[in-house]
Amino acid sequence: MKKVLVSLLALTLVLAFAACGQSADSSSTPTSSKAGATSEVLSAPESGDAAADQDITIGVVVNSLEHVYFNRIKAAMEETCAAKGITLKLIDGAGDSAIQMSAVQDFIADGVDAIAVAFCNTDGSSTMVELANDAGIPFFTFDVQADGGEVVSCVHTDNYAGGQMAAQYCLENILTDKTGNCVIIPYDEVESCRNRAQGFVDYMAENAPDMNVQQIASFSGNRETAYKNFQDALTSIGAENIDFVFGVGDDAVLGAITACEEAGVEIPMIGLDGNPEAEQNVAKGGMFKASVAQDAAGIGTTTIENILTYLGGGSVEPDVMITPKMITPENADPNAA
Repeated sequence: MKKVLVSLLALTLVLAFAACGQSADSSSTPTSSKAGATSEVLSAPESGDAAADQDITIGVVVNSLEHVYFNRIKAAMEETCAAKGITLKLIDGAGDSAIQMSAVQDFIADGVDAIAVAFCNTDGSSTMVELANDAGIPFFTFDVQADGGEVVSCVHTDNYAGGQMAAQYCLENILTDKTGNCVIIPYDEVESCRNRAQGFVDYMAENAPDMNVQQIASFSGNRETAYKNFQDALTSIGAENIDFVFGVGDDAVLGAITACEEAGVEIPMIGLDGNPEAEQNVAKGGMFKASVAQDAAGIGTTTIENILTYLGGGSVEPDVMITPKMITPENADPNAA
């Protein structure tokens, strides 16, 4: 699929569908923290614009609102829909494929105009896509690609490039002699995170062939799991045999750091997400050396804009990849929020 660097300027369709006269504050209902609950419904403004006339409703399911990254995507989607007078029904998938499936089924029953999902598990995700396909509802994905079905467009980070950026930073700033033992904390259930790990492995193989790289058990997107898995790694591999850690998510690194602190060892690590807690850790120094930051707001905004473009009869790129950036001690904000 064609790779695209995304401009976050409003798309042409906005002129047809949107009036920017209403804020999220005046149109939203209170956010629910309950897993699987509708977290936001934004009503169309009374200005009589094209969006209001067409009464567009978009159903969205995120992976899990336990993660700052998905809360940032949620906020961007809410802001975009509020500005354009679009009704947004957003569900917290709570990291559970069954909850996500139920939400998609509810959206289909409600007759929404489009569905967008960030899957918590790539395997089997095609089932949700195909349900929407059969119902004639256009299906979009963000953050993670589906493993089948007809998807109009996926907006996501260039995760393979993110893994390569982490490896490059490691070689240029940490293991500069290009030898040693690297451990990857993976998230095997999600394709995007598998791509991060593969990018890291491939970059090391090409640029540091003497480097030993191994993966431990999947942290499954959970910091506590990362903590326990890295405790096991410190025992089975030995802290003295681990020179560097790449966590495919910031929570993987934060969990591993706790395990190291309890064991009284210090190992340099790089994460991927660019979450505020990670950025604060990078700024203050210590084991968290850098984080590859995703543009969560850009992913959320672009997903909604692509949906509106498509519903308006326009064409959208099937694969929209947003390049991440490095957060390092030189540019990290100690007060990131």
